[in-house]
Amino acid sequence: MRKKASVRRTFYRSFCLLIVLPLVAVAAAGSALLYRKLLADAREMVQMRQEAVSSALTQDVRQASLQLAHFLLSEDSEGLALVDELPASSSRRYETAARLESIFDYYRLTGRRLEALHLYLTDGTSYQLYTGLAVPQNRVKEAAWYRAARQRPGEVCVGVAEPGTLLSGKNRRGDLLLTAALQVEPGYGGSALEVACLYFETDAEEMLESYNSEAGAVRMALALDGAFLAGDEALAPAVERFLGPEGVPGGGMDWGIATQVRNTGLTVVSLVDNRKLMAGYERTLWLCAGAVAAMLGSYALFSVLFLRRIVLPVQHLNEGMERLQQGDFTHKLPPEGHLEMRQLLQRYNDTGDRMQALIEENRLREEQRYAEELKALQSEINPHFLLNTVNTIRFMADLARFDSIRDMAADLMEILRCMLRTPAERYTLADEAKILEAYIHIMEVRYSGSFSFRCAFSPESLACRLPKLLLQPLVENALLHGLEGCEDGEVSLSGRTEDGVLYLSVCDNGVGMDPERLAACLSGPGEGKAGSSIGLANVQRRILLQYGAPYGLWVDSAPGRGTCISITLPAGSGREGGLPCCAQ
Repeated sequence: MRKKASVRRTFYRSFCLLIVLPLVAVAAAGSALLYRKLLADAREMVQMRQEAVSSALTQDVRQASLQLAHFLLSEDSEGLALVDELPASSSRRYETAARLESIFDYYRLTGRRLEALHLYLTDGTSYQLYTGLAVPQNRVKEAAWYRAARQRPGEVCVGVAEPGTLLSGKNRRGDLLLTAALQVEPGYGGSALEVACLYFETDAEEMLESYNSEAGAVRMALALDGAFLAGDEALAPAVERFLGPEGVPGGGMDWGIATQVRNTGLTVVSLVDNRKLMAGYERTLWLCAGAVAAMLGSYALFSVLFLRRIVLPVQHLNEGMERLQQGDFTHKLPPEGHLEMRQLLQRYNDTGDRMQALIEENRLREEQRYAEELKALQSEINPHFLLNTVNTIRFMADLARFDSIRDMAADLMEILRCMLRTPAERYTLADEAKILEAYIHIMEVRYSGSFSFRCAFSPESLACRLPKLLLQPLVENALLHGLEGCEDGEVSLSGRTEDGVLYLSVCDNGVGMDPERLAACLSGPGEGKAGSSIGLANVQRRILLQYGAPYGLWVDSAPGRGTCISITLPAGSGREGGLPCCAQ
């Protein structure tokens, strides 16, 4: 459980470090960049509008100044000469005025929205083309632009007409109207003219109205000498504070930009409300936050599923492998997680079961081997005693010149010596053949030659190693049980090697066995009339314990047609005494 919690903490810590933090950092950086981009775009837009309005004002002022100068001072214009004739007789004055109006009509057609031309004469009188004054003449002469024109002869001075200056036209409605004033320098004539004032419209106010009609965060206005002049009247206090010493607009506006129009005293002002400006940014920010939250949620869901279906099952498998390494094959893992992980965990459980079964099988095999070795050690005492006794009998028979007894004793001694050989000693099929020859000699004396024995071993097979006394019990069974009651019995042995396998067979033409008796012989040691025999089952166990599957013996038998036992052993390798099964 502690390891499982540790894996969870490590996984979630890695998830936060590798996914959550980078994603949040990228989102924050993107939001900051977007904020800076919006501010930069807003400043650029405000600057463009400022330049557009300022350029329109500058162009209108320049155009009006050129038209006024051309009207009075151009060589091909008689405007200034006609002005000098205005103080003449009344009849002459009327003709002169008509001529001036005709010339001014031409300029109005070719110029930019000219409203009126007022000529102020040195005798205190004035002449007004098209529109008259709605304010007293002395107030016009007190205007700053009028006084500037008197102070700077030959220079066109531009200003803003007082609202309602004209009797008709835009200015009468309180809209913006500019004026250009000029006093002719001495030497150009025009001694009767004091100042000529040209009133004209500008596109700046319409541009301001157009920009302010948009429901945006930027509001524009026009100021004259620091005082609000035109635009959104609600901005008047904010504009004057922004252009004043404070430099802060207030009134819900956060910052602004001011652009002065040269030689006019006019200032184009743009004030910005950050809250409205950032409204789109806030919507975008919320959308980004929602997208990030959705991504984090999907990542978290995927991570939890990945943790439960992949990581934790892998951790369980790792813990199981540790238990397996420590020798605990009984530990079972619950099949959980993804399909492949469940299959993997199930295979782990199956592997543990198989290994446990193999361990149990090996344990039983070792116990059987130990029992066999213990039994063999316990039985060594009797063969030693018998060997000494038989040796004494052979010596006495030799002294008494009983040759048959001597030969039988010699054959029995050969068999007993074989039984006393240790497993480490080299024992081949040739040695087994000698033992069988000695045993057959003894049996021939016992049965008076009532059976025949044939042995056919290939030269290659004689060099192969095998467990000692492997064939002798089978030959004994054939003589004692297989040939029981048979007068012309025959026992045959054969041996050959092929593809690294030693093939042996022991056959007889005796009574044979039915399936029930054969099964009983293969399941345990058989009992013969002459005493206990090792039996088929014992030989089979010896082969399997020493060589394992697929080696062993197979019996083909039926009542009345004899028995044939086939044995397979490894001819190329073996574990008898740690040496190869076949002599090199």
